[in-house]
Amino acid sequence: MEGTGVPDTILIANDAPDQLALAAVVLRQAGYRVIEAADGREALAHARRAHPALIISDVLMPYGDGIELTRAVRADPRLARTPIMLVSAQRKDAADVVEGLAAGADDYLEAPYEPLRLVAQVARLLERAAVEAHYRDLVEQTSDIIYTHDLENRLTSINTAGVLFTGRRREELIGLGVEEVFGCADAAQLKEAVRRLRSEGAGREQLECKNAGGETRWLEFNQSLICDYRGMPTGVRGIARDVTERRRTEEALRRSEEHARALIETAHDVIYTLDLDGRYTSLNRAGERLTGYTSAELQRLNWRELVAPEYVPLVEQMMARKLAGAEAITFYELEIVTRDGRRIPVELSTQLIREDGRAVSILGIARDISERRRVEAERRAMIEQHAELEKMRSLGQLSAGVAHNFNNVLAAILGRTQLLLRAATDERQRRSLQVIETAALDAAEIVRRIQTFARSTPPARFQPVSLGALVTDAIQLTRTRWETEARAAGLDYDVRFVADGAGADTVSASPSELREVFVNLILNALDAMPAGGRVECRERREGEQLVVEVADTGAGIEPELRARIFEPFFTTKGEQGTGLGLAVSYGIVKRHGGEIEVASEPGAGTTFTLRFPAHDDASGQGA
Repeated sequence: MEGTGVPDTILIANDAPDQLALAAVVLRQAGYRVIEAADGREALAHARRAHPALIISDVLMPYGDGIELTRAVRADPRLARTPIMLVSAQRKDAADVVEGLAAGADDYLEAPYEPLRLVAQVARLLERAAVEAHYRDLVEQTSDIIYTHDLENRLTSINTAGVLFTGRRREELIGLGVEEVFGCADAAQLKEAVRRLRSEGAGREQLECKNAGGETRWLEFNQSLICDYRGMPTGVRGIARDVTERRRTEEALRRSEEHARALIETAHDVIYTLDLDGRYTSLNRAGERLTGYTSAELQRLNWRELVAPEYVPLVEQMMARKLAGAEAITFYELEIVTRDGRRIPVELSTQLIREDGRAVSILGIARDISERRRVEAERRAMIEQHAELEKMRSLGQLSAGVAHNFNNVLAAILGRTQLLLRAATDERQRRSLQVIETAALDAAEIVRRIQTFARSTPPARFQPVSLGALVTDAIQLTRTRWETEARAAGLDYDVRFVADGAGADTVSASPSELREVFVNLILNALDAMPAGGRVECRERREGEQLVVEVADTGAGIEPELRARIFEPFFTTKGEQGTGLGLAVSYGIVKRHGGEIEVASEPGAGTTFTLRFPAHDDASGQGA
């Protein structure tokens, strides 16, 4: 059985032992369970016990041949739908095969045969039986009445829904006139519908009928002709649906038409109708208030004159789908242009209006969603703000957890360095140790800034400092990366500083903080140039501001990434990046009253521009 993991059972009946054994072996090798019988009577007994998926029988056998077995199986309600394949000797018993097919056999196979042909024919019959069973189950499970009758209106089949409607056994109904089966009040109308089928091929009628309880019900009959291979009609297939409630609803709607019209006119939503050419045919008062047009004025317009131009293709697509029958009701949003030129977002729900089964116009309901969009925008902003706060809170928790241990490590580095500085006499060694001491002190400052990044703490005291000197320090601090390590890797980096306003570059700042910013930007620039390149740091004065540009010749930044590079935890470096460098730098620049901007195009490098207020020496005041 397909889908259950249990092999299908096949019953084979043949009085020739060698043929029986051969067929059994072939089918067992193909994965089937096989039951063997030496004649028709034995096969029938096995079938009633085992209910096989398929019966294969020789045509000529003693004690019940294949034809008798076929008739017996078809007469047994429990076995009647079991597929049967007859096996016949070539040419010798062709007449018997025809008689067997007439008795209800599904297929036949000429002997002798190739084993693969037997397996293929068995698989085809089982697949066909499964498909028929599937569709038979669909027919039996549907709530609509599905039936067939001959050209004399005598019922030939009916599903369970029809049996329940009539309250009679299926066997009692077969052969009765269709008008009697359904208790039609106007039998002549049904007969006339069948007569029209001969010329039209299909038809639909609604008739008043009686169900099993004697209750009057309205059935809608959808019927079509059954034709043979020559195209000649042999019967009628039909689906009857109970439309009583629908008719009652339609009648109630007709009786309450005036009431409904009043409701439409007092509705807050815009309610309108269009003809199939797109011209307005009606508009309620809400529509007049929203659009600024009166109903009479709008009826001189086409919908294209009201819909914003960029939404016209969308509306055309939706109308085409509706008219093609792809959708009964469509929902979508667009913007309209009112009489005074305002653009208003609306939500539309539209459907076809039909008369006598034919689409004649379109009914639409439009709702002003301006307020909803405003609320949604505010909600999105709140969610983004909350997410940002959560990031900041997480950063605070993270930094608090690692700061203590990290500071212990830095204390050991700083302490040892300072001890070595006291003992060192060689000037080159002292300069190297001073670089280490400066880096360690800056690292301690970084830890404290990460802690304050997500929590509000009092700002550090600023002091006048040369901005150019800080940039030069950053270049020296990164020299190991862009010179020593780069040369070892066979790379060439050109990192230089160009100052246009020497002697007038004092800012009020925390030196370690700004040094960290420039180190961060230089390291990022080096990361963007894995094959080598140039980093140029330029300083100039613009009025009351000092400007530093850090430009590289790297790969550049995609526009969608450029908008997010200052977000905490956002990184394009994979596991190597923390997503904190530029976020911390952004916070530092802001605390110094400055601005930081980025300009970049893919393949054209990246330039970070930092602006700081120049320090007035005369004031003697820090920021």
